[in-house]
Amino acid sequence: MKISMLENLARRCGIVESYVDARGQRRATRPQTRAALLAAMGFDGSSEDGARRAVETLIRREWTRILPPVWVHRTCGPPAVELLLPRRIEQIDWRVTLEDGRRLTGRAIVRDLDVLAKARVDGVGYVRVKLRLDGEFPHGYRTPCMLATVQLDDITDETEPVNVPTTSEERGNWRRRASLTLEQIAASSRLAKVSEIFAAERRNRAAVPFPGKPLKLTHHRIVVGAP
Repeated sequence: MKISMLENLARRCGIVESYVDARGQRRATRPQTRAALLAAMGFDGSSEDGARRAVETLIRREWTRILPPVWVHRTCGPPAVELLLPRRIEQIDWRVTLEDGRRLTGRAIVRDLDVLAKARVDGVGYVRVKLRLDGEFPHGYRTPCMLATVQLDDITDETEPVNVPTTSEERGNWRRRASLTLEQIAASSRLAKVSEIFAAERRNRAAVPFPGKPLKLTHHRIVVGAP
């Protein structure tokens, strides 16, 4: 089914067409609401022509940016990042600067990488590829802090929220249990590993004074260039 440019723009901006309210009734998102949300995001949603220009801007922005501002890697395999490159690029040299100042480098041939998507923008061909990074990467950000915690749901690797409140017609109040018992959590290797990480960080940070001003968190910087 063909959708309008306004609907296309709304979807690209994460505005849903409908939602379920607290009473379980599905409500359609009004056009006026979509237009107001799009305007707050800086897009013209008042007409099809305005929406078309906004969609073209989003597509151009998506495909002409080599890297996203932040890339989160899940610890389920080797670190990898998605790159958007002009098709004329044959080889890339990359460098990762870790937060402790260490640098990791590597080289890859573009034709050997996994191709995820292709597009043509403003007459230029682009390709989305997955670049696997070699080296040891520390978990998370490392900054001096007074308090650090870990969510128990992450220790038990929950896929559904636990111990949540109810609404008027849904699940029972505060009755959804964790997938593991307290005894199983205490004996899990995952908890032991996280505890070791916290203990090591506590020893390493014991002599570091807490800064008097907030710290600016930065992510890994990856520099990609053509040969």
